[in-house]
Amino acid sequence: EAVRRGGWPREEPVAAWAGFAGTALVLSLLGSWLWALAPPVWYDELNYQVAAPLAYVRAGGVVDRPEEFRFLWAHNANMLYTLGILLGGRDAAKLVHFALGVAAAVAAAALGRAVAGRGVGWAAALLFLALPMVSWELGVAYVDLAVTFFFAAALLAALSAAREESWQWALLGGVAGGLAVGTKLNAGLLVVS
Repeated sequence: EAVRRGGWPREEPVAAWAGFAGTALVLSLLGSWLWALAPPVWYDELNYQVAAPLAYVRAGGVVDRPEEFRFLWAHNANMLYTLGILLGGRDAAKLVHFALGVAAAVAAAALGRAVAGRGVGWAAALLFLALPMVSWELGVAYVDLAVTFFFAAALLAALSAAREESWQWALLGGVAGGLAVGTKLNAGLLVVS
């Protein structure tokens, strides 16, 4: 009927855009979630991202494997994978990374909202999830989305600390930044800046 009247009322394009964006988001997440349900097949997943936590679960604790240099790279996110493997088996590590990626999207939305409003927050989350690399990584057991989540949480906490002059937020930001660096060392470049 809006077309027959000669134009769209102001609310309808926003609702149509939000419906389209929501549908695209759900479809993107559904595809990534299905990919996360499949067994690990990528080199990094099989050789250390999942292999190290799986070895820890089988040994009943964190074990030193000096002959496997890649085990030295297993840090914070991999410990979360260990918990996932304990609760749901080997393939649960991918679901843990999927959840960390969704948390990173929520953090991106919160950052956008804190800086420029709710619409920018939604756009930030949608743009983040629309990146093909992010969509792919949601379905694998790597650690990059964990770093993204920890760093975005550090930024949110730092922003809150600056606005509220709160040492508690600053401390939380430091912990989140430390978790990012403890997950992947190159996050240090982000945290230092």
